[in-house]
This record gives sequence, structure tokens and C-alpha cells, in this order.
Amino acid sequence: MISKTSELYSGNDMNNDLSNLITCDLGGTKLLVRVCIDEQCIDMKFETGIDFSPHNLSSILKQVEKEYHLHNYPIAVAFPGLLDGKRCLLSNVLPKFNDFDLSNLSDNGRLLLALNDVEAGTHGIIQQERGVEILIMAGTGIGMGIAIDGQVFRGQNGFSGELGSCQSYIDNSLTRLTDVASGKGLRSNRDLDLKQAGENLGMAVSWVINCFNPGRIVFAGGLFNESEYQQACFTAAKKMTLGPSYESCRLELEPEMHSIVVRGLVSAISVEDKR
Repeated sequence: MISKTSELYSGNDMNNDLSNLITCDLGGTKLLVRVCIDEQCIDMKFETGIDFSPHNLSSILKQVEKEYHLHNYPIAVAFPGLLDGKRCLLSNVLPKFNDFDLSNLSDNGRLLLALNDVEAGTHGIIQQERGVEILIMAGTGIGMGIAIDGQVFRGQNGFSGELGSCQSYIDNSLTRLTDVASGKGLRSNRDLDLKQAGENLGMAVSWVINCFNPGRIVFAGGLFNESEYQQACFTAAKKMTLGPSYESCRLELEPEMHSIVVRGLVSAISVEDKR
């Protein structure tokens, strides 16, 4: 375990029926586990990586269960890849989860909800009942979430927003955006620096604005803690976007990037309860 912190929710942040809820934001380099008991929420951070497996996550949950005396508690998981219901279909950053059913994570806990991590985050940024709001996350990979008229747009099979998988023509070669704009791309390509990676994402942001004409785009993910990446992204987006569309779109940095996904999972549970 890397670190452990605690914080209190305000009264409206936590549904009384979700006491003892564990939310897991599973990423390519880190795992954030938030356990909420009554109104107090404790965050625990763990390292992940390409070899991180379902067994590792199950072991962590067992530690949390033991420490907080949990039994028959609800679990919500955000997964960095494609899901078919609660089964992991594909993840480039956590391949050992491929074809794993997240319902099997714990014998003591019950899986309440499993969502793509960026889709979960999108639930956490919705502010408007009308219009288009978009979340773009840049960390180990690149992801995008879309909300239209206050509801998350999932696409035909729930796979919408795979911005990192879109093709980009960079330096006279065809590649995927995630290879030239993400943390994974920066680690594997010594010729790529933060400024270039940010510019490459900015080009994709211009596509998003030109295609969706959103009123608001929220940016999150570890790379947006890097000022050089952030500035290069915003500059390139402005340069390549139609003027009127750019002027009508607010570009915002998420102020609490570390918790956007676990907060979004709680919002998503509330949405499911109302259906």
C-alpha cells in the first residue's frame, strides 16, 4: 500500500443505503480503493502495472474486509477497458483481467456495478440537463466520456468514447492516439516529449469539439498535472478548432482528479437506482 488518507463526505454525497460501499478505481499504474462507512470515507492507494491481476485485487479487498470488519457489502468497480456487463473484455493496460468476471472478486462482497473508468468519471462531471458535456482523461491511456442532456451516452454496445484507439497520422506514419499522447506512449517512445504528446491530444480535442459542438469539456488524468502537457493540448486544440465552436466550449480542469472516478461510481449507482 502506498498511502492511506481519510476524508468526510457532506450529507448529500452518500446514499444511506450504500453504507460500507467499496469503490475501486482500477488503473494502469494505480488503484484507488475508497471504503465508506456511515459518512466517513477512507482512501487507500496501491500500485498496479501490466502484471496486476484479479487475484491481486481480490487480495486487497480481503485486506480491507478484515480491517473494517465488512461482510455482504456492496462493491463498485471502474475498469480501464471494454466491459460486457460485469465481464472484462479487453484492456491494453491490465491484460490479465481480460475475460474475467468481476462478480468473482470477493466471496464476502457483492458486485453492485462495473463500469468503464472514463464512463464512471463522466457520471461525476455532469452539471447540465441540456447540451453536451465531455470528459477527456489522459493517463496511462486516453479515454473520453460523453454526456448528452444530462445522460451518459454509451453507444450501441457501451463502447463509446474510445478516443485513444482512434488513428492519428503523426510524423508521416499512421498510429493510435494512445501511442503518441498517453503516459504509456511517453514511456515506450523516447522521441516523444510532454509538449508533443499534449499537442497530439490537442489535435484530437479539436476533432471532438468540431464533431460534437460541446458546451463544456472537463480534463482529468495524471498527465494534466503536467503544465507543459496541459498548455500544449489547449493551444493545439484552439488552433485547430472552428472559431465559433471553440468560443462556445468551456475547457476546464477537474479540480479533484484523484477521486473523479470513485465519485462518479456513486453517482452512477444513484442513476441506476432511479431506473
